[in-house]
Amino acid sequence: REVQYIRNISFSSLVSIMLQVVCRVKSNVYSAYLNSDIDATRQAVYDKLKNIETKMAREIVRYMADESELIIREMKGAQPPLLSRLKTKFLDGNCIEATEHRLKPLRETQAGALPGKALVVFEPELGIATDVFPCEDGHAQERSLL
Repeated sequence: REVQYIRNISFSSLVSIMLQVVCRVKSNVYSAYLNSDIDATRQAVYDKLKNIETKMAREIVRYMADESELIIREMKGAQPPLLSRLKTKFLDGNCIEATEHRLKPLRETQAGALPGKALVVFEPELGIATDVFPCEDGHAQERSLL
């Protein structure tokens, strides 16, 4: 699945919507969609978002972090290092909550499917996430993502 899903919605429009949500300009994708000039249905936007590859999501985070770092350093907004002479990074994981029992094989079980997880690298000196390791397998060990 290394080919992006393409329709009438430009990829840059999706990035614009997601940036509004991630930066908390808008509270959710739907309100960002309403504020956009995208000439497509809400469902088409969600379908397009659903088909973005995890590798692409990672590259967006890394690109935005690189661009943000330049701005932060130019404006002298970086914080002093937590440990002198050492670059500090935090690594934290997050599991997406189990889904409802809509899939037929899950209707008879107590457990819900785990749709995925992600490990995020945060640099406290810059105050931003600089990398992410997304995984579509919610049952994978976090060590296997690195």
